[in-house]
Formats: sequence, C-alpha cells, structure tokens
Amino acid sequence: MLTLIGFRTGVSKVSEGQFCGRGPAGQMPEMNSQDTSQLANLVRRLGRGLNDQGKERFVSHLAAIAVADGSVSHGERAVLDSVGSGLAMSSAHLLGIVTAVENTPRL
Repeated sequence: MLTLIGFRTGVSKVSEGQFCGRGPAGQMPEMNSQDTSQLANLVRRLGRGLNDQGKERFVSHLAAIAVADGSVSHGERAVLDSVGSGLAMSSAHLLGIVTAVENTPRL
C-alpha cells in the first residue's frame, strides 16, 4: 500500500543524495498519512532534479507499489494524482503510466 509516509521516506532518501539539489531531508515539511495538500509542492522539489524519463520511472515505481496488493485504492490514486501534478504531468500521461503498470504481468 502506497502511503504518504512511505512516499515521504522515499523522497527523503532521494533528497539526502542531493538528487533534487536541496538540503537534508530533515528540512522537508511534515505530512501525515491522510493529507495530500503538501505533496505536490514536495514533489516539485524532487522534479527539479529529474528529466522526463526520470519522472516517468518515479511514477512507475510508485504505481507498482500501489498495485502490489491487487488494485489502486482511492487514497493511493490521490497520492499518484498529487505526484503527477507536482511533476507537471498531464492527467492523460499519468493515467497512461498507471494503466501500463496495472497491465504488466506480476510474478
């Protein structure tokens, strides 16, 4: 299940590696697992360090986590929508990535 806390942890790891050109992860805003209001801003910071292929790969990995339990829940979809928005992806682009991941055979 994709949660904001899990997402924040992943973004923190990327930030610690200076992937998005920012300071230590401890400077990132706090988010609770139900509040997506800050997510797009947080992802914008990450997106500055990613090219288009990197953004697609990042969303693909998040989508794979979301579908790992069989389906994308409403909460997971909200996270993916916020991430796509923060990465300046169109809704159609995001939907295409998520659909491709959903249709990928799982082992």
